[in-house]
Amino acid sequence: MRSAYPERVYYKWLVLAAAALALWGVGYHSDTLTTAGLAAGGSIAHAQEEADAPARITGITVSRQEQDTQVTISGSRPLTYTVVKLQSPLKIMVEIPDCTMEKTMGPGGIDSDLVSEVTSQALQKGERTYMRVEIALKKDVTYTVNAELSDLIIRMAGSGAPATTVEQEEPEASPAPAAAPPAAREGRIVELEVSTADVGITVVADDMINTYNTIQLDDPVRLVIDIPGVKDQLEKKVYSLQSSVVDKVKVGQHPGKVRFAIYFKGKIPAYTIQKDNNKLLVLWSGAAPAGKQALAPAAQAAAAK
Repeated sequence: MRSAYPERVYYKWLVLAAAALALWGVGYHSDTLTTAGLAAGGSIAHAQEEADAPARITGITVSRQEQDTQVTISGSRPLTYTVVKLQSPLKIMVEIPDCTMEKTMGPGGIDSDLVSEVTSQALQKGERTYMRVEIALKKDVTYTVNAELSDLIIRMAGSGAPATTVEQEEPEASPAPAAAPPAAREGRIVELEVSTADVGITVVADDMINTYNTIQLDDPVRLVIDIPGVKDQLEKKVYSLQSSVVDKVKVGQHPGKVRFAIYFKGKIPAYTIQKDNNKLLVLWSGAAPAGKQALAPAAQAAAAK
């Protein structure tokens, strides 16, 4: 009869080998998890650094769109901006806070009947760094500003003749004086709509809104929007918003324009302004809206308080 001793020995060694393999597998898995955790932590830290870093202007391009000229300012992420048009010298000035630029990236030769040159420079205002982009104009223009992802697009259309003097020959006979053209109709601001989703306001006129100017002001923090060539027909002059971002909106008539001042509860958030025929949409971020934007007249919003 054969002895069972060798089988017991073999079985014992097999159990020991299986235990060793199991222990080795646990250690390897632990090391893998630790390494993966460190890698994930590093990725999170890197993403946080990217989020905290100032935005960067990565390029400025000028293009022609039929009779219009478009200046596109590309950023590393969506840009907060202020745009204002100056008359002397004639130019559009864009200021972007908390932004950097490795080097001047304005285009050299510009093929445009409206724009003569585009320049950029860094500015320091207190503790904040700004990038200023100046678009020198050959003639007066109307313009719109739209933000598309991380691009800021300024589109200009000619609205006046260039500021040059042209000599004309003296006519042989003076023609009869022509009848004076009728005065241009002045538009009216007829309604202010407030988003029920806390994402913006809409200014409504009774005619096309051709242009607007914006500027950011501190103490108190507010965004000012001027619409030239219109009259204020709103009954209310102060609108209190049920908003986590905006405190109130003030409306005032100024010589040749209507001014809207949006007072924010904290820093001015990222915002966009869009023209849509007789409407001007001012949209901001910072709240947590859900679903599709809904707009309601400000009077209804005030009555709901």
